[in-house]
Amino acid sequence: MIIKLKRNRHIANKQELTRLQRKFEAQLSQVDKLEREKTVRASATALTIGFLGSVFLAASVMLFHYNIFLSFVLGIPGLIGWILPY
Repeated sequence: MIIKLKRNRHIANKQELTRLQRKFEAQLSQVDKLEREKTVRASATALTIGFLGSVFLAASVMLFHYNIFLSFVLGIPGLIGWILPY
């Protein structure tokens, strides 16, 4: 969102107003950065859990012919790793 504001150019304390405007813009950019950080961290966590679930499921499929019990044991955390990020 872009906000354009106009003001009278012949006002008293113009330097103070400019300083306050820069401070406000810096604080807005900091809020935007914090919002992006929140979503980036959540996405990274979800991707990591999903990847680990995929690893467990791949191991489960590979072990199916050799040890069925271990295949099911590895398949359970794999499915949880796929469901949990949602």
